[in-house]
Amino acid sequence: MPQESRGSRYLSRTATLKAYVFLDFVILILIICMQRFIEETRKLKQMTANANSVFYTAEEVKQHTTDDDCWTVYKGIVYDITEYAKVHPGGRKIFLGKGKDCTELFDKYHPWVNAQYLIGKYQVGVLRQ
Repeated sequence: MPQESRGSRYLSRTATLKAYVFLDFVILILIICMQRFIEETRKLKQMTANANSVFYTAEEVKQHTTDDDCWTVYKGIVYDITEYAKVHPGGRKIFLGKGKDCTELFDKYHPWVNAQYLIGKYQVGVLRQ
């Protein structure tokens, strides 16, 4: 077996150290992102803690149709999807449901998706029939 020279061992250790430093950096960034997400989620939970006891009419929902204030209704639940729209994988197509009931539209394109899991934290109330 060929012996390693001191130089090659040094380079190998240096490369390993650089890899660990890079991984530590990536982990730090992930932790920061997770903390921000958790903080935002906590704020949203405080805002919508009693969302099932707040009722809106369809007319009230229709007033929220801008990119900066976008509400929709899914299966009788009213959601403020303004923040979710920024990360929606389908881009601006989410705005097809703004200010109205999007149940049929959502079920047409996402029959396998758990909407409550995705946008449940954005619930602001219940649609009054």
